[in-house]
Amino acid sequence: MMLETIKEEVFGWLETNGWKGFDPFDGLNTPLQKILGRGFPAVAFLQFVKRFPFNIRPWLFVSPQENPMSWAAGILGAVEAGKTEFLDRAVPRLLDLRTPGTHLWGYPFPWASKAFYLKAKEPNLVLSALCLRALNRASVNPQQSVQA
Repeated sequence: MMLETIKEEVFGWLETNGWKGFDPFDGLNTPLQKILGRGFPAVAFLQFVKRFPFNIRPWLFVSPQENPMSWAAGILGAVEAGKTEFLDRAVPRLLDLRTPGTHLWGYPFPWASKAFYLKAKEPNLVLSALCLRALNRASVNPQQSVQA
Protein backbone atom coordinates (compact mmCIF):
# COMPACT_ATOMS: atom_id res chain seq x y z
CA MET A 1 0.00 0.00 0.00
CA MET A 2 2.97 2.32 0.56
CA LEU A 3 3.80 2.19 -3.17
CA GLU A 4 0.28 3.39 -4.01
CA THR A 5 0.72 6.33 -1.63
CA ILE A 6 4.01 7.25 -3.29
CA LYS A 7 2.41 7.06 -6.75
CA GLU A 8 -0.43 9.32 -5.63
CA GLU A 9 2.03 11.83 -4.16
CA VAL A 10 4.09 11.88 -7.36
CA PHE A 11 1.01 12.38 -9.54
CA GLY A 12 -0.19 15.10 -7.15
CA TRP A 13 3.15 16.93 -7.33
CA LEU A 14 3.20 16.72 -11.12
CA GLU A 15 -0.36 18.01 -11.39
CA THR A 16 0.35 20.88 -8.98
CA ASN A 17 3.43 21.89 -11.00
CA GLY A 18 1.79 21.59 -14.42
CA TRP A 19 4.01 18.65 -15.31
CA LYS A 20 6.99 21.01 -15.43
CA GLY A 21 10.27 20.40 -13.68
CA PHE A 22 14.02 20.32 -14.01
CA ASP A 23 15.94 17.59 -15.81
CA PRO A 24 19.47 16.48 -14.91
CA PHE A 25 20.55 17.44 -18.44
CA ASP A 26 18.76 20.78 -18.89
CA GLY A 27 21.74 22.95 -17.92
CA LEU A 28 22.26 24.18 -21.48
CA ASN A 29 18.81 25.76 -21.43
CA THR A 30 20.47 28.94 -20.17
CA PRO A 31 21.22 32.18 -22.01
CA LEU A 32 24.90 31.33 -21.39
CA GLN A 33 24.60 28.50 -23.91
CA LYS A 34 25.25 30.94 -26.76
CA ILE A 35 28.67 31.68 -25.26
CA LEU A 36 29.46 28.00 -24.61
CA GLY A 37 28.81 26.80 -28.15
CA ARG A 38 28.53 23.11 -28.95
CA GLY A 39 31.91 21.63 -28.12
CA PHE A 40 33.76 20.68 -24.96
CA PRO A 41 32.74 23.82 -23.00
CA ALA A 42 29.06 22.90 -23.47
CA VAL A 43 29.65 19.30 -22.35
CA ALA A 44 31.65 20.47 -19.32
CA PHE A 45 29.01 23.04 -18.37
CA LEU A 46 26.23 20.47 -18.70
CA GLN A 47 28.08 18.11 -16.36
CA PHE A 48 28.86 20.96 -13.95
CA VAL A 49 25.17 21.86 -13.62
CA LYS A 50 24.15 18.21 -13.38
CA ARG A 51 26.67 17.38 -10.65
CA PHE A 52 26.49 20.59 -8.61
CA PRO A 53 25.54 19.73 -5.01
CA PHE A 54 22.38 21.85 -5.15
CA ASN A 55 20.08 23.20 -7.85
CA ILE A 56 21.73 26.26 -9.43
CA ARG A 57 19.39 26.36 -12.43
CA PRO A 58 17.35 29.37 -11.21
CA TRP A 59 20.59 31.40 -10.96
CA LEU A 60 21.37 30.40 -14.56
CA PHE A 61 17.87 31.41 -15.73
CA VAL A 62 16.96 27.79 -16.49
CA SER A 63 13.21 27.39 -15.98
CA PRO A 64 11.31 24.19 -15.23
CA GLN A 65 10.12 22.68 -18.51
CA GLU A 66 7.38 20.36 -19.68
CA ASN A 67 9.22 17.28 -20.91
CA PRO A 68 7.67 14.62 -23.17
CA MET A 69 9.55 12.04 -21.11
CA SER A 70 7.53 12.99 -18.03
CA TRP A 71 4.25 12.62 -19.90
CA ALA A 72 5.33 9.26 -21.37
CA ALA A 73 6.37 7.96 -17.95
CA GLY A 74 3.11 9.29 -16.51
CA ILE A 75 1.12 7.45 -19.16
CA LEU A 76 2.96 4.20 -18.45
CA GLY A 77 2.31 4.65 -14.72
CA ALA A 78 -1.34 5.49 -15.32
CA VAL A 79 -1.82 2.38 -17.46
CA GLU A 80 -0.26 0.26 -14.73
CA ALA A 81 -2.38 1.91 -12.03
CA GLY A 82 -5.58 1.85 -14.11
CA LYS A 83 -5.93 5.67 -14.06
CA THR A 84 -7.90 5.92 -17.30
CA GLU A 85 -9.15 9.44 -16.51
CA PHE A 86 -5.54 10.67 -16.70
CA LEU A 87 -5.02 9.06 -20.10
CA ASP A 88 -7.82 11.14 -21.63
CA ARG A 89 -5.71 14.25 -21.02
CA ALA A 90 -2.17 12.84 -21.18
CA VAL A 91 -2.30 11.10 -24.56
CA PRO A 92 -3.36 14.24 -26.50
CA ARG A 93 -0.82 16.32 -24.58
CA LEU A 94 2.01 13.93 -25.42
CA LEU A 95 0.99 14.05 -29.08
CA ASP A 96 1.02 17.87 -28.91
CA LEU A 97 4.62 17.79 -27.66
CA ARG A 98 5.98 16.15 -30.82
CA THR A 99 8.64 18.03 -32.71
CA PRO A 100 6.78 20.19 -35.26
CA GLY A 101 6.52 18.58 -38.68
CA THR A 102 7.40 15.10 -37.39
CA HIS A 103 5.95 12.15 -35.53
CA LEU A 104 8.93 12.13 -33.17
CA TRP A 105 9.88 13.79 -29.90
CA GLY A 106 12.85 15.78 -28.68
CA TYR A 107 13.88 17.14 -25.31
CA PRO A 108 12.82 20.74 -24.57
CA PHE A 109 16.45 21.72 -24.03
CA PRO A 110 19.73 21.46 -25.96
CA TRP A 111 21.91 18.49 -25.12
CA ALA A 112 25.62 17.99 -25.71
CA SER A 113 27.93 15.00 -25.53
CA LYS A 114 31.43 14.26 -26.77
CA ALA A 115 29.94 12.64 -29.87
CA PHE A 116 27.17 15.04 -30.90
CA TYR A 117 24.94 18.01 -30.09
CA LEU A 118 21.13 18.14 -30.18
CA LYS A 119 19.21 21.38 -30.42
CA ALA A 120 16.13 21.81 -28.23
CA LYS A 121 13.20 19.76 -29.56
CA GLU A 122 15.40 17.98 -32.11
CA PRO A 123 13.98 14.46 -32.43
CA ASN A 124 15.93 11.63 -30.87
CA LEU A 125 15.45 7.89 -30.91
CA VAL A 126 15.51 7.19 -27.16
CA LEU A 127 12.80 9.69 -26.24
CA SER A 128 10.70 8.88 -29.32
CA ALA A 129 10.81 5.16 -28.51
CA LEU A 130 9.63 5.81 -24.93
CA CYS A 131 6.80 8.07 -26.13
CA LEU A 132 5.69 5.53 -28.73
CA ARG A 133 5.80 2.76 -26.13
CA ALA A 134 3.60 4.82 -23.80
CA LEU A 135 1.10 5.56 -26.56
CA ASN A 136 1.05 1.89 -27.53
CA ARG A 137 0.43 0.79 -23.95
CA ALA A 138 -2.35 3.34 -23.56
CA SER A 139 -4.03 2.12 -26.73
CA VAL A 140 -3.68 -1.64 -26.09
CA ASN A 141 -5.84 -1.75 -22.99
CA PRO A 142 -5.90 1.26 -20.70
CA GLN A 143 -8.11 -0.63 -18.24
CA GLN A 144 -5.48 -3.26 -17.50
CA SER A 145 -1.79 -3.33 -16.64
CA VAL A 146 0.39 -4.55 -19.50
CA GLN A 147 3.64 -6.29 -18.62
CA ALA A 148 6.90 -5.32 -20.35
